[in-house]
Amino acid sequence: MTKRVVKIPRQEAILISNESRKIHRGAARTDVQPTGGRKVNVSNSRREEPPKRGRAPREPKEPREKTKHPILRALGRTLAMKLETTARMQPCKLTEAFHNYFAVGNLTKCRVHGLDDVPFREEAAQPMKHGERPLAPLGCLDRVYDCPACSGKIVLEDFVLNRAITVERDHASSVIIWNPGQQGAGNMADLGAESWNKFLCVEMGNADSRCIPLASGQSHTLCQKITVGPLE
Repeated sequence: MTKRVVKIPRQEAILISNESRKIHRGAARTDVQPTGGRKVNVSNSRREEPPKRGRAPREPKEPREKTKHPILRALGRTLAMKLETTARMQPCKLTEAFHNYFAVGNLTKCRVHGLDDVPFREEAAQPMKHGERPLAPLGCLDRVYDCPACSGKIVLEDFVLNRAITVERDHASSVIIWNPGQQGAGNMADLGAESWNKFLCVEMGNADSRCIPLASGQSHTLCQKITVGPLE
């Protein structure tokens, strides 16, 4: 009996590339495929989710700017204001003022111009005096200036913040300068002794003997314009 020897050819091995598979965990990924055969998915998940149908995703809305008060807005370097008062029912004597509280770096390093030689009362019961040139506030102030004209301007110079605040008035014959001083501020719950030199009130209006008599149905308009700029 003759034996036949049959040679079986060796099967060729399918080699997969030895290159390292880089898996990106973000949106992009790298699919490494063998040299032959079916595709190999090397993504993090075995099955890719089909895109959802429906409405496109909404873009996030920009957050609204929060304000401490509904009428508080960003202001420029100039602010003009008008206050109209009408005596509807009967005649009256009108006293009024714009109560301007201006922040300063240090009250003792400020100067107020525009009140030179203008008569004033230091509180209501005191006799009339005449203004300095310029006014250098160093402490407690409660002055009502009796201006000869119903229009004019006051300039508050702040040498710490390096700025000048100009207040122009119209139909206003009184200028009120006020600061409670350290002792007075210490007795105020909403202020405090440490804050007395951080502000000065420069108010435009009509007070005391400069009140405005109004007949029934008559109106009066008080005007002011505030401008902020650097020291010259």
